Amino acid sequence: MEQVAKEFINDKTKNSITGTALNVSEIFKWFAEDFSKNGTVVDFLNKYASIKINEKVVLNYKDYNWSLNK
Repeated sequence: MEQVAKEFINDKTKNSITGTALNVSEIFKWFAEDFSKNGTVVDFLNKYASIKINEKVVLNYKDYNWSLNK
């Protein structure tokens, strides 16, 4: 599970992460409560992201690609 989370978060086709800008999957918005049980969504992302994200970054969300479910 840890490896899958790391791969998903660092997949540039699903999430765009830099130290100061985030444009991540809407999944992190829809299930924010699940991703923030032990901190913030950014804390969760930082656990797996290959780039350290600034805590004060503004979270932006990509439109979800519903064709992934086909």
